[in-house]
Amino acid sequence: MIRTVSRRGMLAGSVAALAAPSFIRSAQAQAKKIVFSGWGGSNQDILRQVFFDPFTKETGIIVEELTWGGQGLARLKAQADAKRVEVDLLDGPPFWATIGKKNGLLQPISARMSDVQKHIPGAIDEMGYGYGTVSWGLAYLKDSYPDGGPTTWADFWDANKFKGRRAFFGALVARHIEYALMADGVAAGAVNPLDDAKVEKAFAKLEKVKPITNVWWQSSSQMESLFQNGEIDAGECLSGRAHYMQSQNLKLEFVYNEAVMNLLTLVLANNAPNKDSANLFIEFCSLPDRQAAYARAYYSGPTNLQAFEHIKDDQLAKKLSTYPDHLSKQVQLDGAWWANNLDKLTPRWNKLVSG
Repeated sequence: MIRTVSRRGMLAGSVAALAAPSFIRSAQAQAKKIVFSGWGGSNQDILRQVFFDPFTKETGIIVEELTWGGQGLARLKAQADAKRVEVDLLDGPPFWATIGKKNGLLQPISARMSDVQKHIPGAIDEMGYGYGTVSWGLAYLKDSYPDGGPTTWADFWDANKFKGRRAFFGALVARHIEYALMADGVAAGAVNPLDDAKVEKAFAKLEKVKPITNVWWQSSSQMESLFQNGEIDAGECLSGRAHYMQSQNLKLEFVYNEAVMNLLTLVLANNAPNKDSANLFIEFCSLPDRQAAYARAYYSGPTNLQAFEHIKDDQLAKKLSTYPDHLSKQVQLDGAWWANNLDKLTPRWNKLVSG
C-alpha cells in the first residue's frame, strides 16, 4: 500500500523524524545502504547530485551504484536464479514494472509518497514509481526551416512540404506506433488504448516514412551529434537532450505537440536486501523540492506537480514535459500495453528498420 506523509513528517533533518516508528525501526535494522542500478553517464551524475548525495546526507544511508542500464531486468533475473539478489532499486522505462511483476522479479513498493494527489496519472503504481518524465517528440533545426518547421507527425511524413534529412530512433519500436497513428490523423487523445487494428494501421504508415528516413539513430549521443553537425534537419528527439542542445546555443526547436511522454520509473527488486531503505529513498524522490532540483539539472518534467512551486524560472518551467500547457498535447506511453506487446512487435520493427 502506498501512503502519504509530509516533508516535515518524513525527512526533517534525519531518518528519526519520520512519523512511523515501526517503519523506521525496520529501516534502521537494514544495512545502511541501498544498491541502485542506473544508466550511467551524465544522467546518473545528476541523480547522484540531486538525489543520492542529499539522501545520504539526510539519512546516513549510502547509495551504491551500478550501471546495468537496459540490461537491468536480465541481470536481476540472473541474481534471482542464483538466489543471491544484491540490487535493490532499478531505474528503467515504464514497462519494466509490468514485465518485472509478470516474471516474479519485483515486489510492490511500500513508500509513503509526498503529495499523492498532486502526481500525474500513472506516476504512483503498485510496482513502480515514476520520479520524472521525458518526452520523445519531433525536433528540427530552425535554420533548415526559416519559414517554420514541422509541428505534427503528419508534417514530418510530408517530404514535399518539409524537405530535408530525417532521423528516427531505430533501436526500439515503442513510441513509433503512436507517432504513426498521429501521422495518419488519429488525435493524440485517441491514440490509447492501442490494439491490433491500430498496430496494423501504424505499420502501414511507417512503411511510407521509411523511404524518407535517412538515419535510424541508436543512441542519444548519436542523435545529438546528428543535429549538432547539421547531418539531419528534423527527427525524433528527447526533450531533455533538445533543451540541453538549446543551452549550448544550437538553434533547435522541440515540439511538444504530439510528443510521447515516458515515465522514468524506479522498481524494487524481489528479495531486495535493503527493502526498507529503498522505500525510504523512493519517498525522498517524491519530494517536490528534489524533483524541482532534478528538473533544473536534467530538464525532466516532475511527476509531483507541486515541484513547479519550487521552480521559480518560468522559462525553465515551460521547457518541461509536465508543464500544464504541454500535458494535453501529448500521449503518455502505456507501459502496461508495451510490456505485453514489445517482444511481439520487435522483430517486425527490426525488419522494417533494417530492410
